[in-house]
Amino acid sequence: EINLPSHIKDKIEIMERNARRMLRLVNQLLDFRKIQKEQMELKVRRIELVDFVNEIYKNFLPIAEHKKIKYQYIKPFEPIFVWVDPKKFDSVVFNILSNAFKYTGEYKKITIEIKKTENFIDLIISDEGKGIPSDKIPLLFKRFSPLSHTSSGFEGTGIGLNLSYEIMKLHH
Repeated sequence: EINLPSHIKDKIEIMERNARRMLRLVNQLLDFRKIQKEQMELKVRRIELVDFVNEIYKNFLPIAEHKKIKYQYIKPFEPIFVWVDPKKFDSVVFNILSNAFKYTGEYKKITIEIKKTENFIDLIISDEGKGIPSDKIPLLFKRFSPLSHTSSGFEGTGIGLNLSYEIMKLHH
């Protein structure tokens, strides 16, 4: 490891995060196209969910700190095993968290929680963002339906939630 001054190291880390974000977006577009053509195939395997989500959680810690958002992960103590396509499932969780951070202001809260019941495992991502207007709720998972107000400076494409929805449908 090269020993760099912290101000340079910080900038390199930001560039690396942005490059990874760009790669994620390109991969989402490719996945979106596969979904459209009904050609997406899942590569399902057994993963441990608590640690898997923790790795995604950690990706957003710098953003939470920068935006002064109270960000927490509430998880069970015992491991939970699920069958998913890890890359696709990562894309879903990452997308939902990205939306939460995009629309949540300073000093607000974002929480990830895993709850296990007798028959289900719930992965809950909640935020104190501005929310979705009630007239847009029916469009929530529709393709090319941006739900955000354009005055916020963050206009969505309407692809992310639809892609996440379709991926989860493929997972049954």
